[in-house]
Amino acid sequence: MRNKKVIISIFIIICIIAIIVFFVSNRKTKTENEIENLNIKQDEETGEYILYNERNEEILRSDTEGELKIYLDNPDYNPNPIGN
Repeated sequence: MRNKKVIISIFIIICIIAIIVFFVSNRKTKTENEIENLNIKQDEETGEYILYNERNEEILRSDTEGELKIYLDNPDYNPNPIGN
């Protein structure tokens, strides 16, 4: 009787660990896919670089491509944190 309880306890612990590993790896994949949905394109008429974020339908415009690449590296980047 005691052996069955030990075996069942070990099986439950292994299942919990497997579920945790699955969710952690799934979260990483979602983050990588969100970055892939961000595309920098150049407007031929104005010469501006445009970044369209499909996740929240946000459009960012800049004169230089480097400013938008900062946003690709860190989507939470706020160039003007004070709001002026």
